[in-house]
Amino acid sequence: MNKLATLIANGSITVEELASAHELIERAELVMKGIEACKKTLLFPVNTSSIDCYSYMDSAGEYQAWGKCSIDGTFTCYCNWGGPHEIGSCNLINFEEVFMAFENGEFAHDLRRFLLQQIEKAK
Repeated sequence: MNKLATLIANGSITVEELASAHELIERAELVMKGIEACKKTLLFPVNTSSIDCYSYMDSAGEYQAWGKCSIDGTFTCYCNWGGPHEIGSCNLINFEEVFMAFENGEFAHDLRRFLLQQIEKAK
C-alpha cells in the first residue's frame, strides 16, 4: 500500500492536509534545485572561511537583507527590520534542514529569494 494512503487510512493525515501538499512538493523541488545550484555557484577563494553571497533591498529601500555562507555549507541571513539581526540559517548541504528552514516565517522569503538567485546563476 502507498505510504500516503496508509497515512490517510490510519488518520495520521487528513484528506485536506494531503490536498495542500502541492505547496510542500513545490518547496521540495525548490530546495533540491537550489542545493544543486549552490554547489555550482558558491565558490570559496583560498584561505577563505566564508563568503558574502546574498543581498536584497526592497523597492522602497526600507527592507534590506544580506547573507553569507561558511565553508561548511551554512547559509546565514540577516536583515535590518527592527534593527540588524540574524533571521535564520541552514546548512545548504542538508536537504531536510533547508526544507524545514522554510517554517521560519522571518527567514522563508529571503531563503526563497536566495535559492532562486542561485538557480538563475547556475543556468
